[in-house]
Amino acid sequence: MSTTPDSLTAPISVSDYAARIGRALREAGSAVVEGEVQRPKAGGRGVWWFDLSDGDQVLPCSFLPWLARGRRGGHGPAHEPAHGDRVRVHIRHSEYWGAGGRLRVVVDEIEAAGEGELLRRRAALIARLTDEGLCDRSRFPALPRFPRGVGVIAGRDSDALHDVIRGLRDRFPAVPVVTACCRVQGAAAPGELVDRLARLDADPRVDVIVVARGGGSVQDLVCFDDERLCRAIRAIATPVVTAIGHTENNPVCNHVTHAAFVPRHAAERVVPDREALRAELARVGSELTRAGRAPQALRRELDSRSAAVHARGRLDGQRTRILGAGRTVDAHADRFLREGHATLADARERIARAPDRLRATIAAARHRLDGAAPGG
Repeated sequence: MSTTPDSLTAPISVSDYAARIGRALREAGSAVVEGEVQRPKAGGRGVWWFDLSDGDQVLPCSFLPWLARGRRGGHGPAHEPAHGDRVRVHIRHSEYWGAGGRLRVVVDEIEAAGEGELLRRRAALIARLTDEGLCDRSRFPALPRFPRGVGVIAGRDSDALHDVIRGLRDRFPAVPVVTACCRVQGAAAPGELVDRLARLDADPRVDVIVVARGGGSVQDLVCFDDERLCRAIRAIATPVVTAIGHTENNPVCNHVTHAAFVPRHAAERVVPDREALRAELARVGSELTRAGRAPQALRRELDSRSAAVHARGRLDGQRTRILGAGRTVDAHADRFLREGHATLADARERIARAPDRLRATIAAARHRLDGAAPGG
């Protein structure tokens, strides 16, 4: 026989241990808890049964109107729960129902989570993420101009999903689209959205991710105010574009990444416009055609300029020859003038001496004549 401590403990009944559980639950005391209503069911005399969830854990709740009778005069809850409602409940106590083996959380008040409170939390989270630099648009991952593939996270068969895919097909049909559908409302939605982000981030076909959902109230879009989702968007390597709701109801995730605000505008952010590309290609083609003709025009201009240079060279040669002939003429003229000047000077000197020679000649002639006269 084993001698472990458990073997020495006297056994107790199931009922005794169930009572022990009940006492421990009652010691948990009362609390105000907020979550999402799931599977509500109305009973007689104002009783309600429903589950309250935060996406991870579930509390089975029972609303018993007579417990709240002293405060509400026997009426039902302040807010009749509907599936998906975000509510705040006052838990009176918890108990273990041994006969059915089930836990029951007894609730004596149900109120809708106020929109003002949700907006206050949204503003507080935006402020905190801004302080950390997660809302700085200059730090957002750049969107590729020509993505190899686009991942789309949206509700299954939702209008948002169809709007995004239609926009991608109309704008740039060649891009592959990889879908990852999940819930986009309710307490379980943030966890599923984070999971789909991780899947698409790991997909080598996807270069950009679109998270899309149609419009709704602040309460409808509260899952997109979830801090886990916002941090996941900035933690993955793949850039994300949110296309959620409308500009008047701007959830926190729109502040931490590129926002298209509505699904039909998402394609404008993630893929180029094929018509604009065609126009750009036509313009580039026209420029290339002009560039192709430019060498011919340049060649003609160069030929023209070369001919002008050659002509100028011939003119320069002729000018050189003319200048040389001019210098020769100038030399001959100079020599002619110098020689003419000397001849004229000599002639002038001879002319100047001519009277003396003439007188001498006349005197000699007279003398001869005188010598020949009779009686001489």
